[in-house]
Amino acid sequence: PGGYRLRRRQHGRRGRPQPDRTRRPGGPRPLRPAYGRLRRNQPRPHPCRRGLDRHGPDIPGRNCRIPCRRQRPPPSHRTPGPRLRRPSPRGGRSPPAGHPPLSVTSFSRHLSSHLLAALAIAFICGIGLTTVIRLPPLPLALMTGGTLCLTALLYLTRRQDLSRLSLVPLICLLGALHTTAADKPSSSQGDISKIIREKREAVVIGTLLSMATYNGETGQARIALQSIRFADSPRFSGAEGTVLVSSREPWPDYMLPGTSLTLRLTLQRPSGFNTPGVFNYPLHLARQDIRVTGYVSSAAHIHRLEQTEPLLHQLRFLPERWRHQVGLAIDQAVPPPLNAIYRALVIGDQSRVDGDTRDLFRDSGIMHILSVSGTHFAIISTLLFVVCHWLLRRSAWLILHANIRKLALAACLPVLFAYALLAGMNTPVLRTLIMCCTAVIALCSDRRKSISALLAAAALLILIIDPHALFTASFQLSFAAVASIALAARILPEVKEFDTALPGEQPWHHRALRWLTAALAASVAATLGTAPLLLQHFNHVSLVAPLSNLLIEPLICLFSLPLALLACLTLPFAPDATAKLLELGAPGLTISLAIMRFCTRFPLSGIWLASPPAWLVFLYYAMLLLLAMRWYRNRKVRLTVLASFAVIVLLFVFPPYEVTSRLKRDLTVTFLDVGQGSATLLEFPGGYRILVDGGGSSASSRTVGETVIAPFLWQRGITRVDQLVVTHPDADHYNGIPFILSHFSPGSLWISRPSTDDQFSQLIRQAKEARLHVSIPADGEELTVGKGNFRCVRNLAARRGKGSTKGENSNDAGLILQARFGDFAVLLPGDISRKMERMLTAEGRGLTSTVLLAPHHGSKTSNSGLFFSAVAPEYLVVSAGRKTTGHFPHPGLQRQCEEAGIRMLTTAGDGTVKVDTDGRWLTVSTYRAASMTGPPAAYRREVRTAVPATEGISFRPGPPKVTPL
Repeated sequence: PGGYRLRRRQHGRRGRPQPDRTRRPGGPRPLRPAYGRLRRNQPRPHPCRRGLDRHGPDIPGRNCRIPCRRQRPPPSHRTPGPRLRRPSPRGGRSPPAGHPPLSVTSFSRHLSSHLLAALAIAFICGIGLTTVIRLPPLPLALMTGGTLCLTALLYLTRRQDLSRLSLVPLICLLGALHTTAADKPSSSQGDISKIIREKREAVVIGTLLSMATYNGETGQARIALQSIRFADSPRFSGAEGTVLVSSREPWPDYMLPGTSLTLRLTLQRPSGFNTPGVFNYPLHLARQDIRVTGYVSSAAHIHRLEQTEPLLHQLRFLPERWRHQVGLAIDQAVPPPLNAIYRALVIGDQSRVDGDTRDLFRDSGIMHILSVSGTHFAIISTLLFVVCHWLLRRSAWLILHANIRKLALAACLPVLFAYALLAGMNTPVLRTLIMCCTAVIALCSDRRKSISALLAAAALLILIIDPHALFTASFQLSFAAVASIALAARILPEVKEFDTALPGEQPWHHRALRWLTAALAASVAATLGTAPLLLQHFNHVSLVAPLSNLLIEPLICLFSLPLALLACLTLPFAPDATAKLLELGAPGLTISLAIMRFCTRFPLSGIWLASPPAWLVFLYYAMLLLLAMRWYRNRKVRLTVLASFAVIVLLFVFPPYEVTSRLKRDLTVTFLDVGQGSATLLEFPGGYRILVDGGGSSASSRTVGETVIAPFLWQRGITRVDQLVVTHPDADHYNGIPFILSHFSPGSLWISRPSTDDQFSQLIRQAKEARLHVSIPADGEELTVGKGNFRCVRNLAARRGKGSTKGENSNDAGLILQARFGDFAVLLPGDISRKMERMLTAEGRGLTSTVLLAPHHGSKTSNSGLFFSAVAPEYLVVSAGRKTTGHFPHPGLQRQCEEAGIRMLTTAGDGTVKVDTDGRWLTVSTYRAASMTGPPAAYRREVRTAVPATEGISFRPGPPKVTPL
């Protein structure tokens, strides 16, 4: 009937005709299209002008009598019914319901509605582009200028849609240009990075920039250089830059930040391991503008210069000196390990947290509490807001003349800024402070609030200040956690069970249960949102994190932390009250540690997994976003997305490389850069893996098994090693094996003989507790893997008896191993001396090989010409550290290889060496880690040649024959 239209169910009316209130007197009745807004030549459907600031120009006000989207019940309460569609003006098909037509205009409007988020993503893409493609600054600046001119031209010609679209590549290029400019080193000739090219001793004069730290083994401090003098120079010369100085002793307590010092130290460029997947320490320091490190052998080489400090100098270093005094007060009032946790919570110093406590926090999934982050700032700001709001409400004049909530929010900013200074104002703290300030400004403004716009604004400000923050784990985890919690907060109210389980006026225990449910949901959302990034950076995910966060965060952040901050305020005038407050908050830390130990006792409290590839992480977040969108109401789409998400999670647990490696048809030999040590991974056809040795140099309590070998395996997607081999019981050959044994589920272990060495005996006990088949191979014992062969050429320990005595040289009592595949062979002789080389050459046990691992890391006591003639290798790989150059390898080894026609590669100079062969052709590649100005990290192919024929070894089928231990 005229004037009426059949609509869907609204306000309890099912299929009831309702008057068409959108019709104007005397005009034609407008038809609402099934998609989007009305055309320009049609009357507006909602003439009401109320609430335009709240809802926008096309949505009616709260009191509008016209049925609108705001007044409709949720879609779950609607019933399907007939719906009028706007006929096509030319008789064609109308656009699909609910989706606007795809065009430049519609895309531009969507971009305009989410402009800040789109620009933040474009800026991030520009920063990430610099890690893949290294463009010179001048061409990049020209490209940016050209794009800027094009955007301005489109805007001036009133092509707004195209001008908005051109903003995306412009911001992307600006991000790349900004990062390139930040990566550029100083051009000053007095910069310390230009002066120090190799290891040199010097005397420097500088200023202590920050509070010195000490972890029980090494003390560190940052020094701003002023002048430098070398041994061959009669006077001091000017120098610029920051040096990270280390020492074996703690720094004196009277060395306050801002003090002028004279130091005698050894300067050198920072070095790391050129192994894929390993933490790039030189790049990490370079992003902090530190390109030179120093070492002080004794605290006696540090002297304080008595100088008059100006007032501005004192004010500049006042926060750091306050941190120093608070740290001393914590150490005096609280015993370890609670003092280390207090220092991490209050002043952001994690250096004194021991390995066991750090592992406890990691396994419990609350590692973020140790670093001053958004959790601390959120809790402190909430407490401050409650206190300030209560105090401001005592004034009737303020209630009548001001907005109390905005004043309370603004009053929190100075306190948060002071806490950021107390925590050291490092990159994570600065990032969190910027996010808090952005949130306060957004809440105090009268504009529409959007969590995506808030996160985008905070990310843009942080990356403009420091573009390298994008590559830090703290930046990625913080934004992923906040975004996940925001999505969860959006989804949960729409779930019927969550929204209507406890309707109306609820008793206190129902409200408490609701708050606990919301807190648990937020913790689960944060765990799901950060899981891929945790695997990417740490290869560990705690499954008890939601529960432990729910139990431990209130104890630490609502009890111990506020008391500690209150103690910091009382330190200048009441030191005794400071100690009492710290002691009062210590039981909260003790109970938290007990809860952590209880949560980590379960067998599946945490899992170690391989690093996921980038495409898998992208698919994970894409599926997570689809689950968070409104499409989940469609049952078929929901089931499809859930099934896809489950498949992606399974790919995290069972990496694709583990599946594809079973189809492997070639042999890969990788000589890892582990410093002064040895670690060789053999990957046979069919995916069978053997790790020969696993030890090296380590500057901390963490072994190379945890810092180098395991990250390399996880980066390759390897979660299992089938067999471990220790050629001889020297620490630089096995000190990383215990970690590999406990995390990669090996099936067997070969050793040369038992040993009375305590650490090696502990390794054997650990292997037996893990039910490994520990065995001693005899001469000629071999293992056949498909068309490949792995054999023990000689067990030199067999002639010395079953045991060994402490202090006995074990270099000539190890295993000599050889792997063959087709015409290719690689020989691993361990640390044998020239005496054993002569004996093996005289025996003639089929030593001819294509690749030879240099005996005893290339030392002068090994690597005889007679042995090289017997092996006749094409390549010699030397596994040695950078600090032992001149001894390992010895200076004459390179000349000896050139005379014999052997290509020599060293892990110290060339990085990790990888050899791929199909039995006929040979490909040798080396790996170099990324740097600030150099090319990206990648393998670089050295050469691809045909494998020379080597003397054959008859394969004996069947299982290997070994002697059980």
